[in-house]
Amino acid sequence: DHIAVVLPAISAKVRNRMVQMEIPFIVPNTQIYLPLAVINLKESFGKTRSVEGKPLSPAAQVLFLMQLQKGGFENQSSKEIARRIGYSRASMSAACAELEQNNLCRTIRKGKEQRIEFERSPKVLWEHALPLLKTPTRKTHWVIWTRQPLPEARLAGISALSQISSLADDRTATYALKEQTVREGLEKGIIHGCADCHEADALLEAWSYDPALIAEGNAVDRLSLYLSLRQNPDERVQSALADMMEGFSWR
Repeated sequence: DHIAVVLPAISAKVRNRMVQMEIPFIVPNTQIYLPLAVINLKESFGKTRSVEGKPLSPAAQVLFLMQLQKGGFENQSSKEIARRIGYSRASMSAACAELEQNNLCRTIRKGKEQRIEFERSPKVLWEHALPLLKTPTRKTHWVIWTRQPLPEARLAGISALSQISSLADDRTATYALKEQTVREGLEKGIIHGCADCHEADALLEAWSYDPALIAEGNAVDRLSLYLSLRQNPDERVQSALADMMEGFSWR
């Protein structure tokens, strides 16, 4: 008789270690390692596994959206990804593991480093990930600029959507900044909060990640824009979003 460990999911690092130690294991519908019987380590892209229903972290989401729209992370290590995005190596290593657990990529060992691979097309990955993606907008503030606007700010919300559709912009423009930048700007008096749109220079969205990382010119990227507006109840907004996604050019 043989005994095998049954796991709901397994990372590439743990898998490789268990194989080296010849520990039999089974990940149902995904992988089988029974060294005295059969080996099947083929990666499977079935339904989301152990973290089903849990949204991606901001670091994992921005990495994923950058790959879909700009590419360039194939066969990259977490150290190389961290250097490009500006996050710590540890946070990018965790983000890669998170994407792998959700069947959005796989990691393979090359030499001493784990490298990331995306085996499916960007459109298929986007559709698979949609339930795990959330709006980047954490808070909104009516603000008055000291410098108008901050150079790292990007048009967002209705203002960004109006640039690529027939939708009319709001009277007060919407911008996005990283949440930490908004907080520091308010604390240092670079940005001043105000009561409502009648006093404000802008509606400022505080994002969970830096919108400038994947911005399209002076506006936020289209996939983040979609996520930030997909719960908007205005039918005109939903129609404009549908047109935007229908015309989206996948890599």
